[in-house]
Amino acid sequence: MRILYLSHCPPYPPDKGDRIRAYHILRLLAQRHEVHMVCLARNAQELAGACPLGNCPASVEIVPVSRLRSYLRVGVAGLLGQSVTVAYYREAGFKRHVDEALQAVRPDVVLAYSTPMGCLAPNGIPLVLDMTDVDSAKWLAYSQFRWPGWLYRLEAERLRLAEAKVTAKARVVAVSTLAEKRLLRLIAPQAHIVALPNGVDLGYYNPAAIEVPDELRNREFCAFVGQMDYFPNLQAALWFATQVLPYLRRRRPRLEFFIIGRNPPRSLRALASRPGVVVMGAVADVRPFLVAARFVVVPLIIARGIQNKVLEALAMGKRVLVSPAVAETFGHDLPLGATVCADPSDYERAVDCPPSPSPEQIRQEVARRFSWDATVEQLETLLASALGAG
Repeated sequence: MRILYLSHCPPYPPDKGDRIRAYHILRLLAQRHEVHMVCLARNAQELAGACPLGNCPASVEIVPVSRLRSYLRVGVAGLLGQSVTVAYYREAGFKRHVDEALQAVRPDVVLAYSTPMGCLAPNGIPLVLDMTDVDSAKWLAYSQFRWPGWLYRLEAERLRLAEAKVTAKARVVAVSTLAEKRLLRLIAPQAHIVALPNGVDLGYYNPAAIEVPDELRNREFCAFVGQMDYFPNLQAALWFATQVLPYLRRRRPRLEFFIIGRNPPRSLRALASRPGVVVMGAVADVRPFLVAARFVVVPLIIARGIQNKVLEALAMGKRVLVSPAVAETFGHDLPLGATVCADPSDYERAVDCPPSPSPEQIRQEVARRFSWDATVEQLETLLASALGAG
């Protein structure tokens, strides 16, 4: 198939949730089909990091998002009663590159990654939309915790209308979990919706290939990994550091909480003065920390889709203590090695529980359930069916 792939972000480097999914899907599709990609870069870092992609798809066009124009688009959209999320990505240069690709490539099918990209997909060509998450639900959750709540609720309502409209345009809509599928069904009851889970790179996340540095060997710590300027991660880290860690340290005074991830804001860096809290910031490689950690925590209060940080920790054979919100994303089938903890006493009971199952059992189970090869094979079937339906 000749596939035109539209993405709101460059899929490289695969070190962040949206880029991880895009990277593995693009990598495997490009091995089997003629894939041409047009994507947006939201900052200079994304633009620079996209360079290695030239060897993967048949062609790559990366369009920088103008900060000034994006602010103007968002302002106008707000006044006109439209979704600011969709408006932010409506970069004029993106449409021009898409039109040029249509003429040069003549794709059989368009694969659009995210709701805004689905809105920008050309008409007249079969569209498969990889929505991944129902983002309007995330904005609605933000309204409960962030100021001004009414503004987040307003964007949730407007984005929900955009989601309903774009799903009607697509032949098939993919989301990452059954929970997201049920949620989207309420918005778009007539849409053809398929749950397409994330995978995990077991070759990369392999504890046998990682040597633990000496400075980590004698430390007793739990770890949380994520992009720390992303509100759900920030919220989770603050909650665990202030509400759970002091409770656990009453009986385990040596226990530390390592917060690992880029761009920790001032409110998070300030926690480093608290006993046991270590704000690492960005690290070259998270794997040694995962190997050395006694356990991994993912205490998100707001959680949408599959959390890659859970899969990656499980792939390293680690026990992962997750919040009820994270557990809900897996439906009724929580992965082996994951334990639900709602409050400090739950965490204490989980920490006291003898390690079971074994690290190898945890790793084998995540390998069985979460495979990028299986996900992309299913996606290929969806693309072919969309093409055939045309």
